[in-house]
Amino acid sequence: MKQVAFLALCALLLPACMSIKLPPPQPVIENTVALRDAGIDKVSVGNFTLAAGKDKGIDKTVTARGSPISVEGGGSFSGFLRQALINDLTSASRYDAAAGTVIEGELFENSLSAAGSKKASASLVVRFVVKRNGDTRYDKQVRQEAKWDSSFVGAIAIPDAINHFSEQFRLILLRLYRDPEFLKALRPEAAKVATSDGATHGVAPAT
Repeated sequence: MKQVAFLALCALLLPACMSIKLPPPQPVIENTVALRDAGIDKVSVGNFTLAAGKDKGIDKTVTARGSPISVEGGGSFSGFLRQALINDLTSASRYDAAAGTVIEGELFENSLSAAGSKKASASLVVRFVVKRNGDTRYDKQVRQEAKWDSSFVGAIAIPDAINHFSEQFRLILLRLYRDPEFLKALRPEAAKVATSDGATHGVAPAT
C-alpha cells in the first residue's frame, strides 16, 4: 500500500514530478500464500534478462502521458521482476540461494498505453524457465494483460496508469504460481520436461 500511495502522490504532483521511479517491490500476502501452500521445494533465482533481439528500451522505461516510468536506482524491469520473485519466495520461506532448483526469466514484452482519454492498457510477457541440476523442468511464456477505463484528466489518468502498470509484475508472478506445471516442476517428484527439440515454449492461458 505504501508503494501505491507513493506512486499516486508523485503522479498527482506533476509536472513537479515528471519522472516516476518505481520503488523496490514488496512481498504481497496473496502471492506468499500461493507459494507457501503449494508444497514446493526451496528454490533459487537465476538471471532475469531482456530476451535476445528485443528493444532494450522496454526493459528500462515506459511512459504515461509523456511522463517516463522507470525503476528506482536505474535498474531494469526484468531485474525488478526478479527481486519481486525473490521477495515472494523469501516471504513464503521457499527461497534458498544455494538450492539446486533455479528459476530464470526473459522479458519479451513490456508496454503501457495510457495516451487515450477513455481506455488504457498494459502488457507483460515473460519466459520463465525452471532448471534442476541442469535439467529443464519448465519452459513457458506467461502473459499478463490489463485494460481499464482512463480519464481525459492527467491528474487522474497518470496515477491510475502507474498503479496498473506496477501491479502487472505482481500479477504475472501470481499467474505463474497458479500454473500447475510450474508447481509440479518445483516439487521433488517433478519429471524433466520432454520436448521435440529442447526449445519448445508454451503460453500460459489467461484467466
